[in-house]
Amino acid sequence: MGVVKRQSAKQSLLQILGIFIGGISVLYIYPLDTEMLGFARFIWDTGILFSSVVLLGSDSGLIRFFPRMRLKSGQNFSLPFYSLLLLVGIVFFSIIYMMFGDRILTLLNKNNTEYLVYNNYFFFSIILTSIIMFLNVYCNTLKRIVVPFIASNLIKKITLPLLILASVYGYINTLTFANMLIVTLLLAILLQVVYIYMVTGWRLGKIDWTYIKRNWQPVFNFSFISTFGAIGSNFAFQIDSFMISTLVDYNSNGIYAIAFFIANMVYIPFSALSGIMSPILSENISSKNWPKIDEHYKQGSIIMLTIGIPIFLLGYFCIPDLQNIFPTNKDFQVLGVIVLLIGLTKLFDLATSYNSQILLYSDLYRYNLLLTVLMAIQNIILNYVFIVVFNMGIIGVALASTINLFIFNTAKLVLLYRKYNINPFSQATIFILMLGAFLFGLLWIVPDLSNPYLSVLVKTVFVGIIYTTFVKVFHLSPEVEKYGMELWNKFRIKL
Repeated sequence: MGVVKRQSAKQSLLQILGIFIGGISVLYIYPLDTEMLGFARFIWDTGILFSSVVLLGSDSGLIRFFPRMRLKSGQNFSLPFYSLLLLVGIVFFSIIYMMFGDRILTLLNKNNTEYLVYNNYFFFSIILTSIIMFLNVYCNTLKRIVVPFIASNLIKKITLPLLILASVYGYINTLTFANMLIVTLLLAILLQVVYIYMVTGWRLGKIDWTYIKRNWQPVFNFSFISTFGAIGSNFAFQIDSFMISTLVDYNSNGIYAIAFFIANMVYIPFSALSGIMSPILSENISSKNWPKIDEHYKQGSIIMLTIGIPIFLLGYFCIPDLQNIFPTNKDFQVLGVIVLLIGLTKLFDLATSYNSQILLYSDLYRYNLLLTVLMAIQNIILNYVFIVVFNMGIIGVALASTINLFIFNTAKLVLLYRKYNINPFSQATIFILMLGAFLFGLLWIVPDLSNPYLSVLVKTVFVGIIYTTFVKVFHLSPEVEKYGMELWNKFRIKL
């Protein structure tokens, strides 16, 4: 338990560091060359998008069967066994890519013909990203989460702004830029391999083929179902970058990436709470303690909205100030619309609390798979319609995500309410939403100052004072209020 706590504390610090680096990059570096940003995001995001095809459920199988693949000697053969499945996935995908990949990418990249020479980089990104994700999961089974976070997240946030600066100032050309994107993925794999060796010494057991023959059906059935679930999930949540790059251009993908980073700040409370609450919810669902689950369900909605609403308000109303901070005269007017749409979508996601986790751990888990697949299909169709038919560009992509996630979350709400008679809403939820709407209207009268930094500070203080006062006076979220007081007392003692 001590290892888990230390790892969680270190990861939290690294997440804060990642947010800081991302914020600096969005403000001062990424706007310098949104085309190269979009190109980089397309290569890396394509790797994530198609990784599930390569993994063939090996990552999910590692988690599910890790405790059962322990030998009498204490060694575990899950890594060597699922490495074989991963190898099968790599060979399978390589054959498909050699047959169709280049032609498909050439067809899709008709808006970016000058980048056709880099088609094979997408192949390497997909293979290497799949290996990174596989090794991440294995580290997680060892209760190690810090190095996997560095490998899959932080290393990209550090290298990408450095590469864009090097490109802007003429130190590297596009070919070197693309090569370095792949080198970054290779470094992530090397970091994980060295770390696993340091932790385990590669003391891995030989595959127990007797166990595999005896349990081949549940092992491979789970991998098969997980593969389709992962494909649906990736295409539901990772398709935006791919479709913007292929149907619009890399420059638009870069602008969308900046807007998405700003809007996605709203999701910080969910990222912080979901990992903590997942095992608690799973345990309560196993014991069928639905009153307690309903309590957590409502409490989560209140806590996450209480934190998320002021982040959304400041993110949206500070867009004019951020544009004045950007080190370029490029027109970023579209940012406000995208941040508004994505931000409201994320707020609705926070309001619906832990519905995905409850659905996944309950007897309704098959519905979660079905909804995810339907969401993926709907997302592709909506993106194509809004981008190609209505020619709405990246605003259409944001609108497609908004509609898709609203339908997806509403369906999950209805399923959980009808089956278990639980919902995430309470009186406090309504009051917090009303307070957010009130401040949204009030912020329209706060003027944008000539100094953008001072303007952001004034808006932050304005929202902070009014919002904190209402939350404290009416006790809208006792948990957030308690945690806020603890932080304030620690800060005051240090002073």
